[in-house]
Formats: sequence, structure tokens, C-alpha cells
Amino acid sequence: MSKRNFEHQHDTLVKLFDEFCREHPHILEEIPNHAVLVFQLEGDEVFNTWSQQVAERIAEPNQPLIAITFTLRQAKSKKITLKSLVKLELQPV
Repeated sequence: MSKRNFEHQHDTLVKLFDEFCREHPHILEEIPNHAVLVFQLEGDEVFNTWSQQVAERIAEPNQPLIAITFTLRQAKSKKITLKSLVKLELQPV
């Protein structure tokens, strides 16, 4: 997968997370102030490694990293939507 594809995938997950937070604002209470979010996609280790490396590069020393892991159901369409979200998990890195 190319850097451009990774960036597109990342943008898609950011939009999905934003939409999820609008429907479930309580989840924001689990994220420390000033945390860098590491978007992860269950089962996609290549993307996950790239995403974590990007987050680590931009994080300041002692800035918390929080992994946001998306579990998606297989869909006929490649478009990722809130309806395709099975589980969203937050975890310190």
C-alpha cells in the first residue's frame, strides 16, 4: 500500500471517529487532554505500523498516545461507514 493510500485510509478513519463521537460524546472522556490519536484497523498490521510511526513522530515527549482500533464488518462496498463499525476500542500505546 502506498503512502497516499495510507493517508486516505487514515482520513477515512478520522471522519468515522468524528461521526462516532458526535453520536457517543461520552467516549471523549476516556481520552487524555493533548493526546495523540493512533488510528488502527483490526487485521491491517501494515497500516497500523505506519499509523503508529506517524503518531510517534508528531508526539511531544511525554505526550500520551491513544490507539483507536476499529473493527469493521466485511461489506460489499469498500466504503467505510458508521454502519460497518462493529467495535471501537481505545487503549494507551
